[in-house]
Parts: sequence; C-alpha cells; structure tokens
Amino acid sequence: MREELLAKTVQLLHSLGFTVSSFLEFNSCIDIAAKKNDSAFIIKVLSNIDSLRPETAMELHKAAAIFHATPIILGEKTKTVTLETNTRYERFGIPVFSKETFTDFLYGKNPMFRSFKGKQTVQLDAQQLVLERQKKQLSQQELGEKIGVTTQTIHRYENGHPADAQDAQKIESLLSCRIISPQTIQSESNVEKIFETHFSEPALEKLFELGVPLAQFEHAPFKAVSTPTESLLINLGKDHRDIHRKALILEKTKTVFKAHSIVISKEYKLHNIGQTTIIAEEELESYSKIQELLKEIQKQEQKNEKKTTF
Repeated sequence: MREELLAKTVQLLHSLGFTVSSFLEFNSCIDIAAKKNDSAFIIKVLSNIDSLRPETAMELHKAAAIFHATPIILGEKTKTVTLETNTRYERFGIPVFSKETFTDFLYGKNPMFRSFKGKQTVQLDAQQLVLERQKKQLSQQELGEKIGVTTQTIHRYENGHPADAQDAQKIESLLSCRIISPQTIQSESNVEKIFETHFSEPALEKLFELGVPLAQFEHAPFKAVSTPTESLLINLGKDHRDIHRKALILEKTKTVFKAHSIVISKEYKLHNIGQTTIIAEEELESYSKIQELLKEIQKQEQKNEKKTTF
C-alpha cells in the first residue's frame, strides 16, 4: 500500500512537470524529493501517519530548511481512522495530507479543514468576521447566542484562533458571507539548530576544520550537507559496493537539488562515479581551505562530465 501510494505520487509530480527523485529503496527519512521552479517538496510516505518517529521528523525539518523546501507527510490513515480529504493533519510540526488532498493542492486548491485533537477546525478571516458581524449590528454575545457558543468563543475567533468547523459554517450561514480561509501548507519547524560543531566521524571533523558549516544526518540519503558558497552533499563509503551505492544516492539527490557531491572513503583514491567525486579520507589532509576542495571537485566534475569511472 505504501509503495503504491509512493509510485502514484511520483507519477503525479512528474505529470505536473516536477523534477523528481525517489529514495524508497534506501530506507531514508526522505522518500521523494521534487522541485519545479520555486516549489520544492521533501516528502515522507507512510501508510499509518502515527508511525512517524521524532528523529525522522527532525531530519525532514532540517533537510527542508537547507534546501528551501516544504516538508510533507503523505499518508492513508492514523491508528484509528482513514485520513479525510480536504483536511490538513499535522505530526511534529509537519503538514500531513492524503494523496487526494495533496493532488488538489498541486492543482491550486488548498485544504479547508485542519484536524486538531480529532476535531475538524478551520481558519477564519478574523477582520472579515468583525466587519460582517458589525454590519448585522450584532454584539459578540448576540452572535454567540445565535450559533450556540459563548461570547469568549466569538472573541477568540475574532482574534485569529482556529474555529470549530461547525461553528464556522453556522456563522457563514447567519451572516450570509464567506469567512473561512483555506489552510496553508507551511510547516512549523521545531529544529533548534541545523549545523553541528561536533562530529563522531573524523572525515566530517576534518571538513568542519576546513571552515565549512555541516548539517549532519543519520536517516537521510546523505550523511552531511554543507553550504559554503555552493551546496555540497557528503556521504561516507566503506567497501566498493557501499561507495557505489552511496554515490548513486547522491546522484539521485542532485537531480532535484543543485549541488556538488563527494563520497569519502578510507580505501579509494580520488576518482568518480557519475558526477560524484570519490576521495580518500587521508587526502582531506592536503587541503587547508574548503575552496581548495571545491576547486578539485569541480575539476573532477568537468573531467568526467561525459564518462563514468570507478
């Protein structure tokens, strides 16, 4: 079921002109990366959205911040119910949608409802609510009495608090106006820091010493990302097979997010797989500045632009 949802989502994004990469086979916190013009998404696909782990959510937030993308969870159900269409859910500050709702969004229709503690809420145009109430010459108390809520509830709605969906529909009917605003898809990031200063891997420590900020990952398609003047995707490789696999993951990432890429290994000298440079860990000692390493990476990219070697 999850695989089918992912395949259909990839197909949908392709059909709308997005550049798309899928990482399902890599057991990553990112299943889909997609970009079209200024719109970029980092997507995790889950059958049960309650199976999302805090560490996965944190890395989704972090990757989205680095690549200026919107993190999204696509799912089918919670532990107890099937996801409603036209509704925004949320887990760890990340917007969650059914595929149908996400499809509508891509076609320009934002969801109207938000699920909060099992109830459907909506966002009201608070200023419009005040104006329409005053047009009808109703006080907050009178409006509340007519729809069956307290004065305090109307006061909260007029100050921008989410409204119960049924209350909002009653208000619209009574005031003969539209005051329900569509939901946004922006995430509420709770990532305290993106870049690290301490690393368990000596290779990453050396890169950091070259003067490059590094964001470290445990569950992403890459081990680290740096953003000096240009983005650099980094993986650590072990044997021949692992290096090849890690390089191909970076190649897939680069089809969506423009970046240079390297795999650092203890066993192999400087060469490449596709447009990903493979560099021996010991060779990092020969560089004193990140610009020197980037220059060498660019040289390898140009040299191997039309051929792949290993």
